[in-house]
Amino acid sequence: MSLIFDEKKAYMMPVFFGPTWCQQQPWEGGKGLGDHYQPGEVNVVAITYETDRELLEAMIPDCYTLNDPYVSVNVCEFAKLGWLNGKTYNLINVNVPVHFKGERDDLDGDLVLAMFENHCDPIVGGRDTMGYGKLYCDIPPVQRVDGKYIALASAWDFSFMKLTIDTNKPPQDLAEAVKWVPKSAGKMHYKYIPKVMEKGEDPNMNFTTPDVAYPTILPNWVKPDDYPYEIRKPDVTFCDGTIEWRMPEWGDWPTNGNVGAGLAALPVKRVLACKQLVYDEPCEYNTTYILRSQTIVQFNSIMRPLCLKAKGFEFCPKCLTLDLLINSIIQLSLYQIFLYFVLFPFPSLYSRPSATIRFRIRFEVA
Repeated sequence: MSLIFDEKKAYMMPVFFGPTWCQQQPWEGGKGLGDHYQPGEVNVVAITYETDRELLEAMIPDCYTLNDPYVSVNVCEFAKLGWLNGKTYNLINVNVPVHFKGERDDLDGDLVLAMFENHCDPIVGGRDTMGYGKLYCDIPPVQRVDGKYIALASAWDFSFMKLTIDTNKPPQDLAEAVKWVPKSAGKMHYKYIPKVMEKGEDPNMNFTTPDVAYPTILPNWVKPDDYPYEIRKPDVTFCDGTIEWRMPEWGDWPTNGNVGAGLAALPVKRVLACKQLVYDEPCEYNTTYILRSQTIVQFNSIMRPLCLKAKGFEFCPKCLTLDLLINSIIQLSLYQIFLYFVLFPFPSLYSRPSATIRFRIRFEVA
């Protein structure tokens, strides 16, 4: 008997041990769960600053439009997390205000350029499921003394960020710093998973094309009427501060140094405002959805000699399913039909013994 996947359960690698235990899908044993959905307590030290628009826009996929060249860095200490049985971890969220305009979705949000975390489990979960751009780094507890807060971050013992806020000093331009906050529909991302090559393809090109590539959003949480937990009113103090990014050499950070280098390359033109915040986080993540500008159906077919048998509706099941082909071929151009049905069944007409063919077909979603 082989592994049978439960279509109503969530799985993550390694899949061999059954459905994963996670925030939205707790352990089915049921014992010792306690208040699994209890909100966490979050202490935040944050800064918002203006940077170079052209450099920032070059980092953003074309499905998004940059609203303002403002970067917000939020260092968050999560505690009393119900879904982690009261355990704690820290994160650093780097985001910018953007707009997404598509045929279905048209909204503003906070595009998360990077989210550093100091524990593997939330990193893997956020990347695999929601498309968060998460990666690991060391984030020690925030230092607090005389109204000053100092947050540090390092990777491979290379200290790449230092954020200092001073609650004794007023913010420089609070109105500008918070103007996009009420307009934000949530945290936006770009989910990207590299594709593994087929046998016989060029190893030098492996992982260079995506298996998955699309924008996602975690909408702002709305408290349900029957929510059983108390949510405190956020306690926030706006103030002034500074941030320093250190540019890594390859030997300093040989894995994700490109991320550190990209952040360090963005100049801090002026600090708009900083804040120290305490709030409750419900940790509701299963409302994440794909942002749609247009619906793209992608399928790959390894074309080998006479693999596609164009005899009425008799097709090789390894290539395409009949319903997908009928639905898709209506919208294919005559040129694409010619390539698919005339050229590729005859191997003498093309040089490679096998070729990966990808079609991009548009259709509207109701």
